[in-house]
Amino acid sequence: MKVIISHDVDHITCLEHWKDLSIPKFMVKSLLEVMRRAVSFKEFLLRVFSLFHNKWHNIDSLIEYDKKNNIPSTFYVGVAHGLGLSYSNKRATIWIKKVIESGFRVGLHGIAYDDFESMKKEREVFSQLSGLKEFGIRMHYLRSAQNTLKYLAELGYVYDAGRRGNEIQALGDFYSFPVQVMDSDLINSKETRLQIKDFDLIKEATIEIIETTKKEKQPYLSVIFHDRYFGPDFLMWKKWYIWVIEYLKNQGFDFCTYEEALEEIRTKESVYKQVV
Repeated sequence: MKVIISHDVDHITCLEHWKDLSIPKFMVKSLLEVMRRAVSFKEFLLRVFSLFHNKWHNIDSLIEYDKKNNIPSTFYVGVAHGLGLSYSNKRATIWIKKVIESGFRVGLHGIAYDDFESMKKEREVFSQLSGLKEFGIRMHYLRSAQNTLKYLAELGYVYDAGRRGNEIQALGDFYSFPVQVMDSDLINSKETRLQIKDFDLIKEATIEIIETTKKEKQPYLSVIFHDRYFGPDFLMWKKWYIWVIEYLKNQGFDFCTYEEALEEIRTKESVYKQVV
């Protein structure tokens, strides 16, 4: 089993959210986490200060960390607005180019998922901004509809990396990779959606998923970590990412990109479930 690491870029600045409710929701959630002692008061203050610094991303720090640890990660950047993703295409372009220049892969963080023309427009815009003709996609919030994969295949995406589940699915020669390990699924309580206090519980849940995927003899394990959380104002999240990378390396797993996984898949006889 090989490991594929990727990062979703949901935010870049604070001011981009002046039209939505992201900031009030963020502050209420952070305050509740302080009251539950899942987050320290110092950490809470750093979150408050981030509003004045107008910086809600850690793409640069994550690039540096992944490069230092030889992790061939992929960053997914959006070019349309929806569900709290509100940054401009001008800012998106800056970071798309930064990621590519740093030697990492970049893909589209898609918003439209059930309207072909809107999906087509997003692909065209991303291609124009990035200068890439071929790239993959992951939908924001992993959204999908009955025809999502069919549309993505028709639009010429190299792959999809945002399907819930544990198995790769195929639509002809187009492949959809599952998401097995995601930061928010593990660090936030499923009941309250607030941060869990006990780091050992988070580690145990993460290891359980990794071992289950390994026992099922899945060829690839997909890990998502949002760059927003790789900073001192989200200590548990950053600690978890550093821990999971070290754990996977110590277990002897190799790391690859989705593109490299596709090359391996296409050299073997396809055994993946075909989507009708």
